[in-house]
Parts: sequence; C-alpha cells; structure tokens
Amino acid sequence: NCQWYQDTPHLSLSLEEKLEPLIAEYTSVLFLGVSMGGFAALSIAHLADTVAIFGPQTDLSLSHLRPGWSEEELAAANERMRRNVTRALQMGTKIQYHVDLGDHLLLARRLPLPRGALVIHPLCGRIARVLERAGLLAPLLVGLVAERQREGPCRRRRLGDGEAAPGARPTA
Repeated sequence: NCQWYQDTPHLSLSLEEKLEPLIAEYTSVLFLGVSMGGFAALSIAHLADTVAIFGPQTDLSLSHLRPGWSEEELAAANERMRRNVTRALQMGTKIQYHVDLGDHLLLARRLPLPRGALVIHPLCGRIARVLERAGLLAPLLVGLVAERQREGPCRRRRLGDGEAAPGARPTA
C-alpha cells in the first residue's frame, strides 16, 4: 500500500503496539527487510536484537517510490526512523545494512551506523535479488541467525528515550 508500514493521519497500523506483545514471547528477535520493508525494519529497530536490511529506502523525500504524504509527513517519518535507529544502537541492537554500489550507498551514509554495520557488495541492481540469484543470500542469512544463536538469548530490557544500555556500542 506504499505506506512504508507507518501510521499516518489517514490510516493507523499501530505496528509497534501490535509487535510488542508478540516479541515479548521470544528470547531473541531479528527483523529482516528489503527496500520499503527495510525502512520499516529500521523504523522499529529498537524492538529487535538484530536487524538485517537490503537496499532500504532511508529518505522518503528522495525515494523514487514514496507514499502520497506531505513533505512534513515524509520528514516526520524519516526523523522517527533515524531516532529509532539511534535508540536501537544505544540498546545494543546489531544492524547489518547491505547495499550495492548504487544510490542506496549514498543514503546509508545519512544514518548513524557504527563501524562494520554497512556491508557494501560490489554489485549493481536490487541487492537482495542479485544476492539470491548468485546463491549468496541464504548463506548470509543462515550465518546471521547462527551468530545470533551463538550469542545466546538477548531479551534486552527495553529502554526509554535517551537511556543507554550498560556497555552499549557508541553510535558515532
């Protein structure tokens, strides 16, 4: 529906409120998203232990596909996503941001990603699709899940805005 999984004045999805009781049942939470779904995963990254995204739209005002929102609504969604990425990183969420050599690489630099979070693939095209066709996507995802399992249960306590987890990675 080109809503980027966001609440708007016209339609409330209440995604975060719906997910919170579901994820409370799990000891570890991984969000995965591609393009619009990548924006959604980043927008709720503070609810996850790990977020893996491929070619996400990270600035709706510049996206070639965008919701039919006002400039103010686009800016608010962008800011909400950036704020939640910062919050997630403060809480210790691991983010893997996969991009090709195209426009998504430039957009990735607008986020406060820590060293090692940005994975640049020397390819051109829709990154998840290219990785899948090359037989690389499934092993990459299996490796990410295996890493999460080796680290053991996470169940980080959820923090309020501005509160940092003990030992959280710096975001700069």
